[in-house]
Amino acid sequence: MHIFLGRPSDYFRPIPDPRKTRYPEAKRYSVPACLFAGILLFLGRLGARRQVGLRLRTEATCQSFEVLFDAPGVPHGDTLNDVYARLDVGAVEEKLMRFDEILIDRKVLYPWRLLDAYYVLALDATGVVTFTRRHCPHCLTKTQNGKTIYYHNVLQASIVTPIGLVCPLMTEFIENPDEDPNASDQKKKQDHSHPIGI
Repeated sequence: MHIFLGRPSDYFRPIPDPRKTRYPEAKRYSVPACLFAGILLFLGRLGARRQVGLRLRTEATCQSFEVLFDAPGVPHGDTLNDVYARLDVGAVEEKLMRFDEILIDRKVLYPWRLLDAYYVLALDATGVVTFTRRHCPHCLTKTQNGKTIYYHNVLQASIVTPIGLVCPLMTEFIENPDEDPNASDQKKKQDHSHPIGI
């Protein structure tokens, strides 16, 4: 990763810091540090932000964050939430696409092309979160046996390889345009037709 993507502290530069605060200590953890901590959260399958404090903030990991990000340790789960809730999603997607460009430009993925010429793309829709009450106006709904479930799905386009390496390209949430998708003739179905920019 260091050879192809550089230092972890540079992975997510220059994504702007979305936090507006007069207190410098509130920004002790940079955006790259917070995004990297989020990657570790998913790689470790921790399941919840609360687990960051319980399992990720070990002495060794905190020392690594001090060296890699000049941070006072691993960011708290609430800090991650504060940053993620305000992040410019387009800037993060752009950075992820840049990672793919680097891997393609440097021929890292060449051995796993189809017929020595084509990259294989996979499109996959998957569930992200489920609620018993409406979470937001864009929730998808499913009613079974008189019980309604509110949920969010996401459509993911990725480069896939036979060795199991998956490089995400683009992500698009599948959502309703408003709380009542049956409000007009044009909104009879839940919106599963967002284009993917590849």
